[in-house]
Amino acid sequence: MKAPLRVFFADLAHESYTGIYPAGLVFPLGIGCVASYAKMKFKDAVSFQLFRDPVKFSAEFLKAPPPIVGFSNINWALRLSYAYIERIKKLYPETIIILGGPNYPDKEPWKQLNFLESHPLVDFHVVGEGERAFCDLLEKIIEYGFNVKKLKENKIRIMGTHYTIGGSLTAGEKAPRISRDDNTPSPYLTGMFDEFFTGTYEPIVQFARGCPFSCTYCTEAQKYWNSVKRISLNRLEEELDYIAKRLPNKELTMHFADANMGMFKEDTDVFKIVADIQKKYGWPKRINASLGKNNPDNVLSAVSQLEYGSLWFSAAIQSADPEVLENIKRKNISTDKLIDAALRANEYNRGSNSEIILGLPGDSKKAHLFTVKSIVDAGISRVRMYVLAVFYGAELDHQDYREKFKLKTRFRILPRNFGNYEFNGDRFPVAEIGEIVVESSTMSYDDFAYCRYFDLSVEVFYNDHYFLEVKGFLNSLGISMFDFILKCHELTMEDMPKDLKEIYDSLHHNTESEMWNSIDELIQFIAGDGNLKEYEKREYENSLASLRAIGIWSCAESIHRIAEKSLKQLLIEKKINDEQLNLYVSEMIRFSLWRKNNLLETKMSYEDEYHFDFTALDKNGYNVNPLKHKLNNATKYRFWHEKEVEEEMLRLYSEKESHVVGLRWILFHSLGAKPANYYFRSFRVI
Repeated sequence: MKAPLRVFFADLAHESYTGIYPAGLVFPLGIGCVASYAKMKFKDAVSFQLFRDPVKFSAEFLKAPPPIVGFSNINWALRLSYAYIERIKKLYPETIIILGGPNYPDKEPWKQLNFLESHPLVDFHVVGEGERAFCDLLEKIIEYGFNVKKLKENKIRIMGTHYTIGGSLTAGEKAPRISRDDNTPSPYLTGMFDEFFTGTYEPIVQFARGCPFSCTYCTEAQKYWNSVKRISLNRLEEELDYIAKRLPNKELTMHFADANMGMFKEDTDVFKIVADIQKKYGWPKRINASLGKNNPDNVLSAVSQLEYGSLWFSAAIQSADPEVLENIKRKNISTDKLIDAALRANEYNRGSNSEIILGLPGDSKKAHLFTVKSIVDAGISRVRMYVLAVFYGAELDHQDYREKFKLKTRFRILPRNFGNYEFNGDRFPVAEIGEIVVESSTMSYDDFAYCRYFDLSVEVFYNDHYFLEVKGFLNSLGISMFDFILKCHELTMEDMPKDLKEIYDSLHHNTESEMWNSIDELIQFIAGDGNLKEYEKREYENSLASLRAIGIWSCAESIHRIAEKSLKQLLIEKKINDEQLNLYVSEMIRFSLWRKNNLLETKMSYEDEYHFDFTALDKNGYNVNPLKHKLNNATKYRFWHEKEVEEEMLRLYSEKESHVVGLRWILFHSLGAKPANYYFRSFRVI
């Protein structure tokens, strides 16, 4: 019997990512779908091996090199994949190399040619959906007896495949989308993914593939992807049941690859299936999903079926500015609907978050602050703030679009996507590079930098309702929480305490020193001896989320001093300054501080006296007139950590080698079943 044709598919992950999230890598869904589809068509004539781990890939390849290797082309792994391609071709030049994935130019043939010529060791690039395209390509490769040179010289147009020959591009039309009916095989149910049930990899499934929106910064906004193709509910239920039975670690997050979960009527049934799986297996406790941009009623109805806290309500508005939204071809839910959705999410005892992007075409300092204010005023509990990245395949990358909005960019190492690797005794450093918009026709670089620092203040003084006491107090007075954040930011910039200065200086270093004007300069830096090791020591500590973690855990006293000063100034500005209100502000800030100061010192307790009934205020979410809860005599309170909270914090912290990563890891879990205030000290009257 003839031996099957061996094909390796590699969706490689960087060691820096796995070092921070040892149980945070998802199953390789993309290559799994392509491999299971091809296996259905070619049956025993072809065998597939799938890889996420570069070490395992190297060992298996060198043990018995296959004739064909396919690599995922995604922006967080392209340079890693190509580093292996270079070494494979050096040892085995006849190996056929195929790339496939969204990280490829769209609609600009000159840019597609440039991409392929800058990666000359890639024999073929699959574009669009990979299942049919790869099968057609493999048939042609077999038909030509694995003679790539002859195939290319004949300039055979292969559906869904691009390649170069003699300095010109040969481009086949994208393959028609597959139906994804029950005849389309599942990489889970066919056993293709069985080797990944190790307790390290987190399951990812996709119910609906495609997106009806046309956001100019997104690769899935191409017309090709606008129709939404779904698997059946029975198939989804079978997959989730299959996964839950085999998953050795029930703490692992479940991921959905859908672009708009909860937005469509079918999604209500999807989340009912997930809820049933939760009840049956005690998994998943946390779900990561991109929720729909429209139809918040359906999103909330769908999400509300899940177990408490397993999925946050998310409203990814990206910007609230009408001009920006028009420029990026994005139709958002209205601010009123956003407010209503956020309030109802909180009624379900589910946290809420919203994503925004700084630097979109038409964005400005004023527009960015307006967007943050819109989200804060809506009652969203976490604002997730990102810079604008340029991706191949997105309209944002088109040359005419760049010129229209005068986009200026810099280059940086993508967070958590770098490392040092070895192949056949050759050690080499690799880091992925991202292109970031830092200026445009409406935003100067100085305004970009200001907004980055302001975003850090949002993280420190607002996110997860860190100052819930302040939020309730201001709401009872009709004052926007945004005004408080802005005042805190202004005071921080004017007279920055030493410990907070270190945090803001770290962000300054990240903004100024770790973004390069030239990609060639950055490539030289990456290749420099020991540079990545030095970069690794500080890289993770300079992100907004990490700096926020340092602030909350280490700078609580400074944060609270600024908060008190800001509140008292706001009362003066709003002409509601009052001696009793000022007393309440002072006592409220002390009350807040003892709950949040030195949180990792879990054995530490505090006692303090107050003239207000904070037990009653807390029951009302502090959203009442505090003077109605003034006490005749001072009352003493005690603050301490509950034993289960202490154990949970120390367990999470001890899972990480780095102090900063440990701090952030605890806050990361506040995205799941436990909100941030779970880790604050309890209190009672003594």
